[in-house]
Amino acid sequence: QLVDNARSSDPRIKSFKEHDQRVKEEAKLAKKEAARQREEEVKQQRLKEQEAERQRVQEMKRLADEKAAAEKRERDLERSQLRKQRKRIRDRLQRWNYLVDVTDDRAKVDMMKHIDLLCERFSAVELCDLTDKLDAA
Repeated sequence: QLVDNARSSDPRIKSFKEHDQRVKEEAKLAKKEAARQREEEVKQQRLKEQEAERQRVQEMKRLADEKAAAEKRERDLERSQLRKQRKRIRDRLQRWNYLVDVTDDRAKVDMMKHIDLLCERFSAVELCDLTDKLDAA
């Protein structure tokens, strides 16, 4: 009991115990801080990866939209050219009275149907060639 009293009243022993306790507490806090930093780094890396994926998807969508718009413009241009060529052929043939010297309206209507069918079957380039040949004739 005398030894216990001496130990409890000795300030050096108290300071050693307090020092040991502080060292343990600092080590524990350092471990917690290191774990928190690792978690933060992992979280930041995940965010960067998600952002990169989002940007990649956005870029792919933008490229797909641009491609679709270009294809639409091309189709519209082709349709427009096709309409113009059909109109040129119809105008030429109408000027020539549909190549029919018959006064019968029914024969003219039949010929118009055949010409429309012909115009639908040809592409814009083929119609342009045909129109040029008709103009030359």
